[in-house]
Amino acid sequence: MLGKTVIFNTYLYSCKMRIMTKQITKKQHFAPRFYFKRFAVDNILQTLDIQKCKLIKPRPYSGVCYADFYYAVETGKEDETSQVFEQFFGEIEDKFAKEYDAIVDAILNYRPLTDQQLDILAWFMASLWIRSPHMRRQINKTMADGMKQITTLMASHPNFADGAKKAMEEEGHQVTDEQIEDARKTFVSGEYELTFDNNVNHLQLITNCEEFHRWFVIKKWRFYLAKGSKKFITTDTPVVEVFNNTGKTMVEKMYSNHIAQRRHYFALTPEILIELIDPLKSGKKQKRHAITNDEMIIQSNLLLVRWSKDYAYANSKEYLEDLLAFYTGVPTEVA
Repeated sequence: MLGKTVIFNTYLYSCKMRIMTKQITKKQHFAPRFYFKRFAVDNILQTLDIQKCKLIKPRPYSGVCYADFYYAVETGKEDETSQVFEQFFGEIEDKFAKEYDAIVDAILNYRPLTDQQLDILAWFMASLWIRSPHMRRQINKTMADGMKQITTLMASHPNFADGAKKAMEEEGHQVTDEQIEDARKTFVSGEYELTFDNNVNHLQLITNCEEFHRWFVIKKWRFYLAKGSKKFITTDTPVVEVFNNTGKTMVEKMYSNHIAQRRHYFALTPEILIELIDPLKSGKKQKRHAITNDEMIIQSNLLLVRWSKDYAYANSKEYLEDLLAFYTGVPTEVA
């Protein structure tokens, strides 16, 4: 792991040298505009608010999935880190954009992707998966849950009160035994919220992007082609990860499911859904399946929405209404 960190830090340093003379990028997309253009009609995306379960005003494809200085240590605050990561992901996107049409054409015409095309596609998918807001929220939650578990163990130790009081006094804080006992009970119960006000945990995870790309490359690739009247949608989490049904908490799920065992889904276009599965599963490295059953398309779109964050996008309002009907029975619109 140290070697990988050194290699990535060397890359970041080279990026830093290159961006010194470049214009600062404030509006930073965590999924590129050219990808969403594939799901737009007349540059407009039909939009579903996932949390509120209702259709909202359609949006231009250029105005989704971004935040000011998204890659900064603190979102919205300009720093060098934000520009380095912007450069890093920009290079991955540029390489993929050049091969996008050729990859789509090969899949639709049942030609196997070359090793180079698989590698470029795996890089693109890994970069979308690892930098999404859903991943940022999830990694912070996982870290917080882990820290809470450690704190619970510490608070359960018979010497906790003495140690905590001594530590507080060394910091210049005077606390009573009653206050220490109240804190101990809270820590043991776990009835409190622990949050992070920066992106450090997420940015550290992003430095492992190359490793995740390698895992994506070796997986078995399944390409599903929408041949019925329905098409695939996308979301603000274009690449979703599905865990096996083991473990009750997210911490347990993370550590009981190796990345090779998890399934990853990505709507490459409205006509193509990619599934990455365990490399040890039987079957060919690449396989295509034509889907003529519209219900299967709807179920696939529901899966994408379930594992995403806030918004779903489609080139037809109909495909989003299908999802609303599943959740509420009656589609809801906003004027």
